[in-house]
Amino acid sequence: MLARVRASPVWPAMVLAIGGIASTSVLVDWVSDWESGLELASFQGQAAARVDAIENALHTALADLHSVVDFFNALELDVPRERFSAFSSALLARTPYVRGFSVYRHLLDQDRDEFERERERQFPGYSVLEARDGKLVPAGRRPTYRVIDYLEPYAPMKRVFGLDADTASPLLMPAVRQSALTGAVQTTPLFDMVVDGRQASPHVLMLLPLYRGKPSSPEQRQQMLYGWVSSMLRASDLVERTEAAHRALSGFQVGLYSAENGAWKLANATAEVTRGGTPKAEQQQSWQSYTRYFRVAAREWAVTVRAPHPSLLEAHLGSIIAAVVGGITTLTLSIYLYAVRSRSRQVETLVGERTRELNRANARLVSDIAAREAQNRILHIVTTGAGLPDILDEIICFAESSLPGMRGAILLLHQDGGVALIAGPSLSENQRSVLANWVVQYRDQLRPCLLGEAGELVLPDLRAELESGSATRELAAPIAQAGFSSMGAWPVKARPEEMLGVFLLLGNRRGEWSPGDSAVAGIAIDLAGIVVESRRSEEHIRHLAHHDELTGLPNRALYTEHLRHALDHARRSGIPVAVLFLDLDRFKTINDTFGHDAGDGVLRSLAMGFRSCLRAPDTLARLGGDEFIILLQGYSELRYLSEIATRLLHEASKPFEIAGQECHLGVSIGIALFPDDGDDVGTLVKNADVAMYRAKTIGRNNYQFYSPEMNTHTVNRLVLESSLRRALEREEILVYYQPKICVATGRLVGAEALVRWRKGETDLMLPAAFVPFAEEIGLISSIGMRVLHIACRDVVRFQKAGVEFGRIAINLSGLQFNDAHLATEVQDVIREVGISPSRLEFEITESMVMHNRERAVELMQAIRNLGIALSIDDFGTGYSSLSSLKRFPVNSVKIDKSFIDDFPGDTNDAAIVHAIIGMAHSLGLRVTAEGVETLSQLETLRQYGCDEYQGFYFSPALPAEEFIDIAARRPVPMLPVH
Repeated sequence: MLARVRASPVWPAMVLAIGGIASTSVLVDWVSDWESGLELASFQGQAAARVDAIENALHTALADLHSVVDFFNALELDVPRERFSAFSSALLARTPYVRGFSVYRHLLDQDRDEFERERERQFPGYSVLEARDGKLVPAGRRPTYRVIDYLEPYAPMKRVFGLDADTASPLLMPAVRQSALTGAVQTTPLFDMVVDGRQASPHVLMLLPLYRGKPSSPEQRQQMLYGWVSSMLRASDLVERTEAAHRALSGFQVGLYSAENGAWKLANATAEVTRGGTPKAEQQQSWQSYTRYFRVAAREWAVTVRAPHPSLLEAHLGSIIAAVVGGITTLTLSIYLYAVRSRSRQVETLVGERTRELNRANARLVSDIAAREAQNRILHIVTTGAGLPDILDEIICFAESSLPGMRGAILLLHQDGGVALIAGPSLSENQRSVLANWVVQYRDQLRPCLLGEAGELVLPDLRAELESGSATRELAAPIAQAGFSSMGAWPVKARPEEMLGVFLLLGNRRGEWSPGDSAVAGIAIDLAGIVVESRRSEEHIRHLAHHDELTGLPNRALYTEHLRHALDHARRSGIPVAVLFLDLDRFKTINDTFGHDAGDGVLRSLAMGFRSCLRAPDTLARLGGDEFIILLQGYSELRYLSEIATRLLHEASKPFEIAGQECHLGVSIGIALFPDDGDDVGTLVKNADVAMYRAKTIGRNNYQFYSPEMNTHTVNRLVLESSLRRALEREEILVYYQPKICVATGRLVGAEALVRWRKGETDLMLPAAFVPFAEEIGLISSIGMRVLHIACRDVVRFQKAGVEFGRIAINLSGLQFNDAHLATEVQDVIREVGISPSRLEFEITESMVMHNRERAVELMQAIRNLGIALSIDDFGTGYSSLSSLKRFPVNSVKIDKSFIDDFPGDTNDAAIVHAIIGMAHSLGLRVTAEGVETLSQLETLRQYGCDEYQGFYFSPALPAEEFIDIAARRPVPMLPVH
């Protein structure tokens, strides 16, 4: 019975089946556990890589924000908008998850109007805006504003340019205030924002404050606050557009969370979970999940990665296969095990590839951070005032360290076409010489190439260029001869069309250049442009501080320094020193007649002429206005100083032309010597000034050496000036009247008002004694208005006396005539006194009307419109054309006394007088002769048809009371009737 059981095939089959089932069950369990472990390890490796990419992206965004702040600080907050756009757009191109940069300006209400006017010049219609009822409208008045003043990119967000951020987003304010108080970065809570017309999505802002200086306390930070720089990040882009976003975890769900008010808020919309969930809740719902917490930019973040629930076949493929083939043959099991092992190697390979990609990304991040640190270090060096060559060498070292195997050089250009500076610490002297000659020789070809649309010249294979016969062959040849196989050239520029120099990258490699090469070059040329522009601005400021802006000559401060050094040297060596003080004669007439622009041109021309009269070591400076000063050293004898002064006088007296008119000037020169006339700077300059005034007093256009007696003259001038100013206050200015007589009838037809100065009780000064001095010190306009007041009051006296006196003629000075308010002031005086304008006549000289005819006609017409007559005084002594007289709205002309003195005996004077009378009558003008002193003069004037005369033949100038007596008498003809 037992033997039969042992022989039965059932029991072996049952034993085999039980054993097979047991073996298969053990195998299925083992394979299932092993697959789960492999899947989990692969998932965690890929999830960690994704989280690393997101965290690195946040750190990169924070580093870019610091770079923008350093950029503003390097330019001392004065950043041109195009420079801000270029700098920030380069950062945005490398970080697609950063949507833009903004600068918020901290603005007080008291500064708002000036701020809006400044922006109005560049952006017409500009005003500070506020968000009200979903619209942007001009902002109401409030104590402070946080105005968006810079934007990049500008076009899609320009509608918020000028917006007061306080009204736009309340969530922004806590972060703004906290960053201003601490000086550290702050991040806003998540807020929904529509960008580029898309559906609203969560964004955050990173903020860093900008200060005017370096505050050390919260109070100083508040006082020195300039504004904030912010970068705007879209949360979904942090998840979707970071590196490795499209290479791993396909179909997986990634959640980026921000810690806000004690809770976690979902930052991106990619995860299919309820907004506002927490990372822990996500883990509970996930089949496989990975979560990491970290802190960036003063905010806690969390990233959760979830794998979807797999199907039964996907989850247990190995187990099913093991169960199906477990009872088959060992060969089938071997094949299965081989397949499993193959799959394991694939997983390991995938994990290895992802790990290597992560390492490469980390290496790029480290390199990028190092590049940013180098940029920040260079910008910091700029602010410390280091020398330009040292800074340019530092920029080249940065480029060479970023591009191993390359050599860099920066060549700055002269305006005359040469090379001003070569920076290339890694180049040999021969290579530097080759590059300098190359830039000079091909500058005309490089300029359009580098300033064109491409803005670069890249020749990756110089040998191929030489063999191809291309257009750039001649450019490539010198570089190849210097031992290089490839090159790239970029312009260093401050403005779009101004090339300051060339940045070169040179190497021995061949082949196309990578975008990274151009990116490094872009950073280098931006830094070089900032450095060169900064140093040029500093040099310009230093030049302005020591030189006259109009003529380019040294100013008073630099001249004083040169004179101080010269005196120190003279005390040690005994070398003679002389100071020449120059003041132009009659230059004020040029400004008054032709305007200050013409005067500036004359000063520039004279400065060049004076410089040509001196030796190279001599110093010529402009003290201001029409004053110049010269320092001479090492002359052998005083005769040399006289020769120099004579050359200067000749140079100043050369005729020149303005607006088609020939003009003349002169110069008065005072000379003081060391040590005879002073032992220090102040004394020498003062005594040279005194000698100059002495030269003016004795006739101008000459030179005088200083003598102690001149100080007495200077004191007298000061006393005279003080007395003349008090004369106006004490009403010591008087008016006398010289009658005008009709030549034909001998009757009184008017009078000329002549000024007198009653100095003391008995001293009566004539105009020649004080009017030129009054013009020199600027009192002539005040004296002129005083004469007008007195004459108008005397007209009222003459009318009350019941005498017929005709018109009262009043002389106008050049300053009065060129005063745009003259007509208004005259009208006010006439109304105040209450006389008829027809009782007045203004006399003006030829020189006052001939230089700027259009302006003169306008002023003369305004006077005529008041009802006041006009007369040309001293006619015939000017340098104008008589034919131009017909353009002027005048009533009469007055023949100058210089033509009457020798008249009628001098035939030339007689001819001129006759011609003037005939010409004036042909134009319908009356003619008055002044200075008539003899009967023969009067008889001849009657024969020539002269209308009126005045002079000592009839009467000198008289006080008002005596003039009334003459006017009351009935005149009789002064000439015999023929």
